Amino acid sequence: MTPPGYKQTEVGVIPEDWEIEPLGSLSAFVTSGSRGWAQFYSDSGALFIRSQNVRNGSLDFSDIQFVSPPTGAEGNRTKVNQNDLLITITGNSVGNVALVEEAFDEAYISQHVGLVRLKEPCRGSYVCRYLCPHSPGNYQISGSQSGQSKPGLNLQNLRNFLIALPPTLAEQAAIAGALSDADALIDSLEQLIAKKRLLKQGAMQDLLTGKKRLPGFEGESGYRETEIGQIPSDWGVKSVGEFASIKTGPFGTLLKASEYTDGEGVPVISVGEIREGFLRVSDETPRVCEAVTKRLPQYLLRQGDIVFGRKGGVERSALVTPEQDGWFLGSDGISIRPLNGFQPTFLALQLQSHRVRGWLLQHAIGTTMASLNQSILHRVLVPLPPSPAEQTAIAAILSDMNAEIAALEAKLAKARQVKQGMMQELLTGRIRLVPAQGKIVEFLEEKPEIKKEGHNWQINEAVILGVLAARFGTEQWPLPRKRRVKLTYLFHRHAEGVAEGYKKKAAGPYNPRVKYSGPETIALKNGYVREHNNGKYPGFVAGDKREQAEAYFARWYGDGPLMWLEQFRYHKTENLELLATVDMAAEDLRSAETAVDLEGVKEVIRAHPEWTAKLDRKIFSDKNIKMALADLDRLLPVNQ
Repeated sequence: MTPPGYKQTEVGVIPEDWEIEPLGSLSAFVTSGSRGWAQFYSDSGALFIRSQNVRNGSLDFSDIQFVSPPTGAEGNRTKVNQNDLLITITGNSVGNVALVEEAFDEAYISQHVGLVRLKEPCRGSYVCRYLCPHSPGNYQISGSQSGQSKPGLNLQNLRNFLIALPPTLAEQAAIAGALSDADALIDSLEQLIAKKRLLKQGAMQDLLTGKKRLPGFEGESGYRETEIGQIPSDWGVKSVGEFASIKTGPFGTLLKASEYTDGEGVPVISVGEIREGFLRVSDETPRVCEAVTKRLPQYLLRQGDIVFGRKGGVERSALVTPEQDGWFLGSDGISIRPLNGFQPTFLALQLQSHRVRGWLLQHAIGTTMASLNQSILHRVLVPLPPSPAEQTAIAAILSDMNAEIAALEAKLAKARQVKQGMMQELLTGRIRLVPAQGKIVEFLEEKPEIKKEGHNWQINEAVILGVLAARFGTEQWPLPRKRRVKLTYLFHRHAEGVAEGYKKKAAGPYNPRVKYSGPETIALKNGYVREHNNGKYPGFVAGDKREQAEAYFARWYGDGPLMWLEQFRYHKTENLELLATVDMAAEDLRSAETAVDLEGVKEVIRAHPEWTAKLDRKIFSDKNIKMALADLDRLLPVNQ
């Protein structure tokens, strides 16, 4: 039965005051890319957006391509504007949706991407959320492909997609803002986890090689060279075969396929169950009955064993925990059992180090698939402290770091799960928001707002936008989003020492909350800024109430920060992107207590999917990154 105040529609039960509109009626323009773009591929130029760049709600440029586009009608038709909605229409990723949140200098779509230009761009974020995978509206995409032998959508399919619309733009914006806040929390957790992993990586490098010694274990002074590099003078180097027994899973007729059970019994551990440092079983994991374990007890795993897979991901290994004691080693598994006097957790961490993982991949056998055997594992060399107590102390530190990362990953999984529930509740109207309540705090733990002497974060950012537009925007050259985002980031780093809320996005550091959680709306509504298009691109210029914004700014910050920003007036936007990106990478390295240098910055950029492609651009050459680091030492000294 339909609840009171709701109605049954083609897209399910929605509030009575909501409407159903086909996407085509909301759009001024629907098109797709054309074939033949390969002839225009180039090492630089305009951005070329392909299906792999369109992900869950946003663009992902970890795999980037540039083109020298054709001129004329075909180029104009397939050119991307800010606030366009992009939908993948062919291939295995059909139905992925992304909103173009930033104004690109020049970007075009491939034949596998559909483009929807809405009549009212302000609806873009809501419509994107409504059609994203796992949202209430996304089922229409899979439904439109039923009966087709090859996945695909046509432009009429796009026009026919039905959108459930709240009655006001304000409510639509509130829903999109709440979901944007959920994404921001998820993104912040992902970045925190990445930082913790970087910190752990540095700690492993230092502690597992003796580069840093824990208090009470300083030992002899000095280091010596070994076949695996420098280690403390009182450490030794041994092969795994010298202090551990190695066993391969049962071969041939020892364990027959008929002896596996469905869903009950002891899990059988092979390469499929070995993850990065831990074991995971699922409903698909094979199992054996108790009779098999009694017949083949030599293949039962014990707490403290370390398990590898024989084929495939041979560099992965996992330590058997107390809860996994008694699981069965599969035929595609190899176990290492440390002998007395060797700490299992310490050995497991050594085997998970980058040095050992690289060595295993280098020495694995097989041409089509990497494979391990007992002989290879016997030869793995491990640096060892002189006492089991030091092994235990090192293992405890690194295990605590692993536990912290695991707790954050559990929190991240919960945040993702809650977001899925939010999408189902908000995008069907089962929970209603008004603009003032459109906050993620109703659903998730929210970080406290940044406040300054009696005013909130949204007002603070709106004032900054007003001042930047007045100082750096003109009728001829309005201040575009990409440029003002970089100026705002640098302003916060100079004035406050930290730029809160910024994420690693394709164009560099970006804070989505400025656009979706109030500041831009407040700045426009209060007259601090107004939107202006010079015929080439849109941006902000000073509004009628610029003096009010400037008065607030002077009271809160004084004149110093603006005078500091003046040095960037004639910098190209890509130079600001370079500075902001390198600075954000340097902050990550400092948080991880890692050296801030060229290789460290490149590693941070390379490690983030949306930043990897930057290293292929001329502006992010080694020379330019070094120059940016030198400039930042002057502009933003660490001890300021």
